[in-house]
Amino acid sequence: MIEFDKSRLKSLDLEELRRMVGSKKYIQEARQAAIKELENRGEAVSPERIQWLQKQEQKRQKDEIDSYAQEELCLWAKIVFVLVPLVGFFYWVFRFRKWKRKRKEALLFSLLGIVMHIIISALRIM
Repeated sequence: MIEFDKSRLKSLDLEELRRMVGSKKYIQEARQAAIKELENRGEAVSPERIQWLQKQEQKRQKDEIDSYAQEELCLWAKIVFVLVPLVGFFYWVFRFRKWKRKRKEALLFSLLGIVMHIIISALRIM
């Protein structure tokens, strides 16, 4: 649970007060004080409105978690898509520089690097 200071409620804007009412991480006393402050500012706060605010806060928290997970996934994808072509390139350089007859494998590694570069560019656009 998050502690709160009643004197701080006056300085909060309406959106922060609504989030405070909708959030379950504040103690009941803090949520009641936020409801009173919303009522003092002229906003109607019915039980249905409180439920709606709670649903909005849950949705916001879920979206925040999803965006964090997506950023984490993109980071790992970028790491993998950068490392695989680099490893392939160095493998190609050290293995095939003396043997010129294995050009097909060297070409495959080069194409793999190009494909990975395209995928990385697509991830950056997202």
